[in-house]
Amino acid sequence: MAKNHGRELWDTLVEKVRNDDLEVSFTSKGSWTAHKLFFVCNYLEQVVRGMKNNPGFPEGLCYVDLFCGAGASAAEMDDGISKKFPGSPYIAASIENGFDKLVLIDKSESTISALKNRISSTSFSGTSIYLCDDTNNIADQICDHIPSKSLNITFVDPYSLNIHFETIKTLAHRKRMDLIILFSDRFDLGRNVHKYYYPATEESKLDRFLGHSDWKPRYETMSNQDGPHTRKFFAEEYISSLNKIGYHHTRHWPLKGPNGDAFRLVYASKHELGLKYCEIALGTDLDGSRSLFSP
Repeated sequence: MAKNHGRELWDTLVEKVRNDDLEVSFTSKGSWTAHKLFFVCNYLEQVVRGMKNNPGFPEGLCYVDLFCGAGASAAEMDDGISKKFPGSPYIAASIENGFDKLVLIDKSESTISALKNRISSTSFSGTSIYLCDDTNNIADQICDHIPSKSLNITFVDPYSLNIHFETIKTLAHRKRMDLIILFSDRFDLGRNVHKYYYPATEESKLDRFLGHSDWKPRYETMSNQDGPHTRKFFAEEYISSLNKIGYHHTRHWPLKGPNGDAFRLVYASKHELGLKYCEIALGTDLDGSRSLFSP
């Protein structure tokens, strides 16, 4: 059986963060946090092993995290036991002979301080850029730190829907990058679409997230606006927005919590090879079984 390097890295990092006394980004209820981060770990390992030293990217590999957090998160698992898990930038920094540059953004100085301490404990020898600001305010500044001839992987893990599509559009226009985006389609959309976003007359947070406000006429024609149908509708709207800026290789799937689907991950690439790495990473789930979302 082929060695699963993503699993091996994951197990190592889970053990490392288990007993450290540094800040965590947040504590969630439900295993969706662990499933999300396990996928990121698997995917980044696949990309590094497949693309490192590729002559098409003379400036190497760059990892960008728009809501980087402290490098660890805690989750109350479905069995009620709380556990700590490695955060996405800590995973990226820990891949041996992996990324050449990290561009990490968070609004909290204390969060970034904890992340710096965690990354300093790894063998990462590339360049690390830390920006303490609201990602949506500094899209051009972020781009200035991303090499022009690197392969860039950008993880977008906001609280709620707090990422403007215009920010994604700016990054994708100026730099070539593959995207992994957390979509709060249950805890924000499922609860708030009629309370805050429809039929609102002013631009809403949802409009800024989708990159447009012309979803309302299509939403009105839906015969069934229950939770699952509403979440599917907005996932398709978001994918349509990504298609319009050149992301034609996309995939999305739910992250399950204790009471059903909790969030959704969206993957997008402008090249079919990116989607191939995504599908390979989906081949094994957190519990070691073959994922329901694998090809």
